[in-house]
Amino acid sequence: MAADPLLVGIDLGAGSLKVSVIRADGSLVAEASEAVATASPHPGWSEQDPHDWWRAACRALPQVLSLAKRPATEIAAIAFSAGAHTQVLEDADGRVIRPAILWNDQRSHAEVAVLRRQADARILDIGANRANATWTLPQMLWLRNNEPQAFSRVKRLYVAKDWLRARFTGTWETDTIDALGTLMLDARSGEWSDELCGMIGWPTETLPPIVKPTAVVGKVTAEAARMTGLAEGTPVVCGTSDTAAETYGAGMVREGLGVVKLATAATVSVLSPQPRPDFALALHCDVGDAASVESAFAEALRWHGRIDAIHNNAGNVGPARPLHESTEAEWDNVQRINLKSVYLTTRFGFEALRAARGVILNTASIVGLIGQDNHAAYVATKGGMIALTKAMALDYAAYGNAICPAAVWTPMLREWAASLPDPAAIARFLDELHPLGACPEADVIADAAVFLLSDQARFITGCILPVSGGAELGYKRGASTRSVDDNPNR
Repeated sequence: MAADPLLVGIDLGAGSLKVSVIRADGSLVAEASEAVATASPHPGWSEQDPHDWWRAACRALPQVLSLAKRPATEIAAIAFSAGAHTQVLEDADGRVIRPAILWNDQRSHAEVAVLRRQADARILDIGANRANATWTLPQMLWLRNNEPQAFSRVKRLYVAKDWLRARFTGTWETDTIDALGTLMLDARSGEWSDELCGMIGWPTETLPPIVKPTAVVGKVTAEAARMTGLAEGTPVVCGTSDTAAETYGAGMVREGLGVVKLATAATVSVLSPQPRPDFALALHCDVGDAASVESAFAEALRWHGRIDAIHNNAGNVGPARPLHESTEAEWDNVQRINLKSVYLTTRFGFEALRAARGVILNTASIVGLIGQDNHAAYVATKGGMIALTKAMALDYAAYGNAICPAAVWTPMLREWAASLPDPAAIARFLDELHPLGACPEADVIADAAVFLLSDQARFITGCILPVSGGAELGYKRGASTRSVDDNPNR
């Protein structure tokens, strides 16, 4: 082993697989990524083919090893992270039964309603979370109700990163954090819960052994080494969910420290010495559905008495095929749901928000097949959302509320715009739609962090269709508005 051995991290994100090579002190040596396609065969669905993850890893690893300019034998270990809740189901022959249902899939609303009606408080007590469409438990109840043949064939359930890691090691296990993310774990005992699994008729023998995220679970096999360029026998560490890895990497290692993450999903994490599940904080709604939105706001006000922020992450879900092959109705439906979500959350939440002089965060993102025509459709849909936000700013700024529209261009969009015959035209288009032009993304995230971590903050987020793309934020300043760090209530 070399005097300064290297480490490899493999992260499976919503839109791409990323590989990083780092030194022991954490400094970056090289990185590479490969896109992963998401399919939305029906509104609210979000699925990926697990084999695409493996193919992406087999492409990205040789790239990053070449960029690192170091032999694979100097890699001391590799580890994995990925979004939580996404499951892969295998049959008795080790074949993947169906596409993986992602954590941002919204198909299981009916199953969530059943579980909440029958055992809401009990699920929270055992699993430390309420049932919603993000979790594996209601997703697998949907599978039982809608695809019973697939349900009956399941021999092994993997969480996403664990299935990918198994391509390298041939082993089957998960870590404690991803196990909790299934909503099938007893949070107190750290063991699979017969009671939770029994609620949907799920056999616990299909669930993997549970290990620590730092456990070495195997070594790179000869076949995996041949496919990826890694050295056979390289130790493989289990890893954990992306949010857990990110908060640790951001320094959240002492009680009371917190991290705000604004990405595919917005999360606020605070480290405590033991689990502290709170029924009032476990709110979730489909913000494309008026009844769901109205109910969620009523429940939020009943528990908190106030709402200080509304975050609309309006996901622009690309059709399962390129735009030029899609029907006009398919794309119209995407735009309708995106704009409807902003309208509904404002309609039902603004009176409470106005009383608290709160903030509205409107962000936009895209997931699906990425192509030249989808870039154009993305800009058009994003433009519509920003225009609606601009109108909201004009209407609501007089009440002292900050209105925060999407504004910062991603590198992907900049590269695409630069390739157009008239790149300045698209820049003018977006600039005209934005109330005050783009602002530094870091300033927005800092302001949001200060607000959301304050003692006064009470907030609700809505997850609509599957989303991806990270934080693309801007905010409005002026005599009649204020940024979130000027909150007079603190």
